Amino acid sequence: MNLKSEIFLLVLTVWCISSSRAQETSNCDGFNTIIDIVSNVTDCQKDPSTPNRWQCHSLEAAFAIYPKKPLTDTCIHITKDANHHFTNAIVSNARKLKITSHDMFTFQCGPGQFLSFIYGDNIEIENLKFDGSCGGAQTSTYIHNDPFYMNSQTLLSVHITAVFHFENVTDITLNNIDMNSYDGYGISMTDCIGHISLTKSTLQSNRPVYFQFEKSSEGTIYGGGVLFRHISRKTLKGAFFTISNTTLTNLTGYPDETALEKESKPYEPFGYGGAISLSFHKTSGNKINIINDDINDDTWITHNKALYGGAIYVKHGSDSSNNSILVKEIFCTHNTAVFSGGAFFYFTVEYPHTNDNSFTVDNLNELSSNTVLNGYGGAFCQRKQQSTGIHRSQFDPSLVKTFFYGGRGNISHNNAKIGSALFFDNVYVQFLGVVGLIDNSCTASKDGTLGFGAIYAYQSHLLVTSSSSEDAHYLSQNHATGIVLDFSDLHLRGNLDLYSNKGINGGGMALHGRSQIIIESTTAFLDIDSNFANKGAGISVDFNGPLIGEWETYLTPVYPCFFKFLEQAVNGRKPQVRFNNNKAVLFSGHENDIFTTSLRTCSSSSESADLLDFFNDKDKFNFTSKNSIATEPVEIYIPDNKVWQNMYPGTTMTVPIELRDEIGQPVSATVNMDIISRTEVCMLRRKIITNHLLSVTTQLN
Repeated sequence: MNLKSEIFLLVLTVWCISSSRAQETSNCDGFNTIIDIVSNVTDCQKDPSTPNRWQCHSLEAAFAIYPKKPLTDTCIHITKDANHHFTNAIVSNARKLKITSHDMFTFQCGPGQFLSFIYGDNIEIENLKFDGSCGGAQTSTYIHNDPFYMNSQTLLSVHITAVFHFENVTDITLNNIDMNSYDGYGISMTDCIGHISLTKSTLQSNRPVYFQFEKSSEGTIYGGGVLFRHISRKTLKGAFFTISNTTLTNLTGYPDETALEKESKPYEPFGYGGAISLSFHKTSGNKINIINDDINDDTWITHNKALYGGAIYVKHGSDSSNNSILVKEIFCTHNTAVFSGGAFFYFTVEYPHTNDNSFTVDNLNELSSNTVLNGYGGAFCQRKQQSTGIHRSQFDPSLVKTFFYGGRGNISHNNAKIGSALFFDNVYVQFLGVVGLIDNSCTASKDGTLGFGAIYAYQSHLLVTSSSSEDAHYLSQNHATGIVLDFSDLHLRGNLDLYSNKGINGGGMALHGRSQIIIESTTAFLDIDSNFANKGAGISVDFNGPLIGEWETYLTPVYPCFFKFLEQAVNGRKPQVRFNNNKAVLFSGHENDIFTTSLRTCSSSSESADLLDFFNDKDKFNFTSKNSIATEPVEIYIPDNKVWQNMYPGTTMTVPIELRDEIGQPVSATVNMDIISRTEVCMLRRKIITNHLLSVTTQLN
């Protein structure tokens, strides 16, 4: 080989090496300083061939490359031959810092190891996998609210275990991050603002961690996927946080029920929100989007568990305003909560909330098979801490707003004791598009097949709208009453079908207290078909409610008409309510569409004819059953019978007894009876269950 050939080969080799290196570090384009993490150096040294380029043996060494000033405009590139051993690193005041690898690089963690960023802005991490016992404790602040005093707060120091810690950082980008089998949380963010994103990542299989507060013997257990807290005592600007095309699975906030019973009550939000926990205090303008924006890479939140909010927990604390949560087009299945919110738990601390916080569930691909072991809302639960004790108007602006957009998957196969699918407490809810609830089960009864409502609304307002006259929201084949309104109103501007639901008191719907169904539009249509219940197979109305309130039980019952029509027919279109083929087992003929505890409703007097006239308006109501309306039994009717003739002491007699309601219809119920002769009380005093016409046999003394 001659000299020219040797020179050419040398140049070609250098070019190939440089080209390969340039391609490998293309993720670092545009940065002033590049640091390569390699295994063949002992500390950090400058790269002689490239200005502003360094080589270091570890991340920890790279972060300390400038001992007296923070990293600025720096990209740390982890090469494929870097050491896979991960060491702790704490970074302060970094500005425009990126950590990346050309291909997915795996760090092997030992116990207690983590990566922490305190203050700084524009932090980006991508293409990294963390495996093993990752997750270490870092001290942070916790605000403890005294449950007995509204404005009493105590600042505590708490050790939070996580793989990534961010505190007081602005703008964070996490892309293609994989965390597996770690301790505590995957990602902990405290008082972080600006644009934050977690995309195309996987967090799975964490181990909950027990800890104690500093200077306190009280402890708790906690962990999960993402912990996001705004706790600053000064008002913070909002964050725009997007979680997209990411899988969060097999994450938990507590080890098991046995360990939970031994602990004191955990401090919120630790142990709340198996996959995602969001807690806002003294902050405004936050927008949290949990979405799927890539058809080739879905967002899955599945098989997670927590105390509240098996998948996602959201809390709005004091001075928390104009915050919005959007959950869109994701898969959310098989999550479990111990107490409430099998998939989602949405909690507000103070009332009234005149500050426009909202939660939107939009076109989920699947919201199914979520479970609450001992509480409310199998798929979704919204609750508040305080109550004003006022039944609110139709569009009370102080109500927290929740929106459900339907059209893709159904809300199905969820389980809870009350509100097997959805539970609302002091909330304004709007249903748009086509929302379907199918085969959700309440576990309030012994056999787990009957109970309190697929949807349960307490002191809330539900608004149903349809995008066209052909679209209809539907609740079908739920093993619970379709909708329970407890001191709540249902407003129909669109169509709603209640079909083949199975409840105890009320198959299609149950109304308690001062609840109403308000037909707001001439295009609205309510179809109540083939539902089943003990009484009120279509609708059951109990004016003595509510079921779950406390202060309301002392109110004098009022009897508003449980149906209200705000508009009359327009252009020949009439709003209508149709009852068909509903079956109530405790009433004559096994057909009963409406049960009411009182006839003092829908009329100016208590005469039954007025109530019947109201429902005989065929422009508004269509009944196909023979016995459409019934009430509680008010009369024991004993027909004229010859058994009363020739009676004398010692004679055995058979007395036919019939129970009748206020309308005079025969009904079945459990009653207590005392059978008395003219001279003394009979020996028989027993509880009798009648079945329209039962023979009661006794012997007079």
